[in-house]
Amino acid sequence: MSDYIEHLPTDNDPLTPESTKLMNQIFPTTTPSMRIQAFASELQTPIVIGILFLLLSNSYTTNALREYIPYLKTSDISLLYVKALIMVILVFIYNNIQYAKK
Repeated sequence: MSDYIEHLPTDNDPLTPESTKLMNQIFPTTTPSMRIQAFASELQTPIVIGILFLLLSNSYTTNALREYIPYLKTSDISLLYVKALIMVILVFIYNNIQYAKK
């Protein structure tokens, strides 16, 4: 059988500054505007990846790649690999551009 929360031992001593700092780091107080801002910043990467996907999957990009790389005119699988490689490189650059600026 479990214990009732009212019967559990508690400590009535005030928190030390170190404990208060630790509690604030673990459980930060957030305002609704901070939550909206965090949500928007988390959406940024999927939106950029979606835009890159759309740019790489349109027919203009396909025709341009086939014109500049003649081998891709005959092989659809190679075209897919080249597009995937371009996508990986662009996403890597996007994710790490903030570190390059420092």
